[in-house]
Amino acid sequence: MTPDEAPLARLLARLPQADAEPARAARVQARCRSILARSVKPAATPPRRRVESLCVVGLCVAYLISVIQYALQ
Repeated sequence: MTPDEAPLARLLARLPQADAEPARAARVQARCRSILARSVKPAATPPRRRVESLCVVGLCVAYLISVIQYALQ
């Protein structure tokens, strides 16, 4: 700890601990859980980016196969 930080640390040590109100804590917890539950649901259809990337991979593989066939002739 540097000498400049020592007074700040002493001031912070004197602060009282914050106690959460039970009702407010329950509301925040319920809100967080509902948001997490919504974000965890699996998607019914694959995302569009995944389909596009699979098409690009397929085209690259087809191109690579045709290049190898051309080289072997």
